[in-house]
Amino acid sequence: MSKLQKINSVVTGALMLAFSIMLFVARKDGYYFIVGVLSTMMVIGAVGMLWYYFRLARFMVGGRYVLYQGVIFLDLGLFTFSLTDVPLIYIILYLIVINAVAGAIDMGLAINARRTGAPSWRLKFSAGFVELGMAALCLLKIHSTDMVVIIYAIGVAYAGLVRIVSAFRKTETVYIQ
Repeated sequence: MSKLQKINSVVTGALMLAFSIMLFVARKDGYYFIVGVLSTMMVIGAVGMLWYYFRLARFMVGGRYVLYQGVIFLDLGLFTFSLTDVPLIYIILYLIVINAVAGAIDMGLAINARRTGAPSWRLKFSAGFVELGMAALCLLKIHSTDMVVIIYAIGVAYAGLVRIVSAFRKTETVYIQ
């Protein structure tokens, strides 16, 4: 990880911690903050992926995957923007599905990293486990809106701490002589 990537990771982690504190303070409007931030981040990420595709990835092997991923994230982000007028139970279910899928993906990537001998698989596995646990707790407390916001804020705080910790971990460098 380069110094710029480490700085970016620490800043992103700090912003995630600040967002989780904001969610703790504003529990009643927490849903709208969550929906706004999720949809904005998905749209910004999708625009970045599409920009990367049109600038470079279309010439690469597997570049279409970046295009498909960008289009899917753009659709999900715009769909999330439209969720502000629906009942809160649908927003909660949407957040549960997003966290469960993200947790399953993180755990799958961690298992794959363990097979290849990567030393940081435990951190990825624990992050995926926390995301799945967060989705399960939200599913159990689906009718308590304050509890769902608190659980989600704890998950965001944990993800921010994982980002900050991973920025300060030593990365292995392979030298070829």
